[in-house]
Amino acid sequence: MNSIPFLRLPFLVIQDVVSMMCPFELIHLAKVSKRSKRIVKAILDTQFHKKYHVDVYISEDYGTAIKNGKNSWYYMYTSRRIPTNYLLTEQTVLGSTIVFLQNFTLNKLDDFQRICDLCHDLFGDFKGIDINMDNTDNQSIIDFLRTKQESFEDCEVCSISERGDDVKHFLENLEITRNVSISAQISEDININLPENVENSIFIQHSKFIKLEQFLALKSKQISLNSTKFTNQDIRSILMSWMATESHLNLERLRIAFNSTSTEYILQNIPIEDGDEFQMDARLVELRRAPRGPDIRREDGKKARVIL
Repeated sequence: MNSIPFLRLPFLVIQDVVSMMCPFELIHLAKVSKRSKRIVKAILDTQFHKKYHVDVYISEDYGTAIKNGKNSWYYMYTSRRIPTNYLLTEQTVLGSTIVFLQNFTLNKLDDFQRICDLCHDLFGDFKGIDINMDNTDNQSIIDFLRTKQESFEDCEVCSISERGDDVKHFLENLEITRNVSISAQISEDININLPENVENSIFIQHSKFIKLEQFLALKSKQISLNSTKFTNQDIRSILMSWMATESHLNLERLRIAFNSTSTEYILQNIPIEDGDEFQMDARLVELRRAPRGPDIRREDGKKARVIL
């Protein structure tokens, strides 16, 4: 192989070799030259090799996560000193292989942008964003990602410190189309426009900033809000709006945490039916089975179990 430059081999031979490479090897080959990048991209663009998708991954380190089914390869940049300037680790969890490549850099943001550019060129649009906002580069990262694409399917946003302004900047500049999960600390007095057209699910941990009219505009199938400021009257209004087919027409599952000393008023004078216990898919709720209890009926005939 040393006597025959790899890229001078017949294309079918190159294709066979490239098809056996892991994402790290594909990235490193693409970095060799413009020609090698074109060849890698051409092979990855074939229908047979459309097997990877890429997420943006921001923690203490910055980088991308290239995924193929259960397996993931994290190509990261870190400002923490590493003895050899890079560190490769691999672990297997529940049958899934996770490989981390940490590269030492003095400028995480610049190198992050470069690896994003390369991965975007090779693998196509990013699918999701997983971002820990306990850093100082959030808005720069968001602004950069918007230059690559304006919408993503999924996001997971977290923080330990208060990051309401960064979450607001995130939601104002990037559209999330399928799943939103936000567990970042958000103060209750901030004004944030929630994405109304998220198709599948919305989960928000610190939800006291959400107003009733904002909630009624959501169109997701599954909604879970922790720590809201909603009152009994608000919950009553939500149920009545659903029954009148005024909101949440696609709703399949709803969970709202709110403070109340008594919930008897919520269903007062609302027509209810006695419902039997049934098995539940506990993706958004802790209960495995829904107990016997009141059902409410929508104008179009659809029923919902109310558990208070």
